[in-house]
Amino acid sequence: MIDVDKIRQTIVCGLKDTLGVPVIRSNTPRALPKLPFCSYTIQSLLKNSEGTWQRIGNGIDRIPARQVWSITVNAEKYITCAKLALLAHDFFSKSGVIWLKDNGIVIEKVGEVTPRDTLITVDYEHRQGFDVQLGIMNTQEYSEDDVIESAEIDGQYIKDGGNINDE
Repeated sequence: MIDVDKIRQTIVCGLKDTLGVPVIRSNTPRALPKLPFCSYTIQSLLKNSEGTWQRIGNGIDRIPARQVWSITVNAEKYITCAKLALLAHDFFSKSGVIWLKDNGIVIEKVGEVTPRDTLITVDYEHRQGFDVQLGIMNTQEYSEDDVIESAEIDGQYIKDGGNINDE
């Protein structure tokens, strides 16, 4: 199972340090922080790769997986919003890549920064954002009791890692 909380903490901490503004989850019931701030939505929590699970030993199976995050910067002034959005984009495309990799997150794709502005009754809140695709590892613990040593299929026995034997 992916460690959602560790991934979230890593990204939020990195963005907060880079931007110097609060970073919050979008669509939260809590009161919003004062502008400017950054918000995120995990658009796709988990998509396993098209491959198969690998047994890596030490009681762990793994498969490459992906998450898609939507990052949005909110600010009162356009130039503040634009600068923060570009800093966030640079974090995922260059400045934070090594640090994220060291924490088990590989950046696969960073989308273009686009307006996400909202007209709020009498005021205008500037919003700029982009999507980022993360490469992560989905892991699952196993015990030797979980191993199928042989199976019978159409009268043939498959065992020893896939060898077909007539019993």
